[in-house]
Amino acid sequence: MRIADFSWGWIGTIFDNEIEIVSTKSDPPKIRLAVQSDIVESNLGSVSFNLRRPDGNHEEYGYVMGRLTADRQQGALYVALRARGEEQSRQVLYLDPGVLISRVPIMAPNIGSASTGTILRAPGGQTELHMQGDGNLVTYDVRTSPWTPLWSSMQGKLRDFREDGQYSH
Repeated sequence: MRIADFSWGWIGTIFDNEIEIVSTKSDPPKIRLAVQSDIVESNLGSVSFNLRRPDGNHEEYGYVMGRLTADRQQGALYVALRARGEEQSRQVLYLDPGVLISRVPIMAPNIGSASTGTILRAPGGQTELHMQGDGNLVTYDVRTSPWTPLWSSMQGKLRDFREDGQYSH
């Protein structure tokens, strides 16, 4: 059922509890959350997922926030989830153009698969992370021939990294 018509499309409902935004143009619909630039601190907008209790209070179980990085020059995403037994949501994921921080295990069942050959490559392509068939997780410097192992889960630290990101022998 349509709730409101616009020159670009309409807003309506599907069934009893779903809202749809339909574009009649080639540009798909968007929802924009914004804060005035002269008053923004770091948070740009968020979506919260809650249980509403009979007393009207909300229990938050999930939260996605768009924000600015600490230098206020780049965008970032922040995700919080509530775990069993916890009183409130906590950060589980942070992502900006330079870093991904996960506070939960990341499962990647295809890493190390002989059939896919999937690897993780660092920005710049200087190092790669390989899950080997023997269960050893190894970081290699791929600029050398043969590749130089930098770290191994079975061996621990193989090289010391300097503050500039290079390693010492």
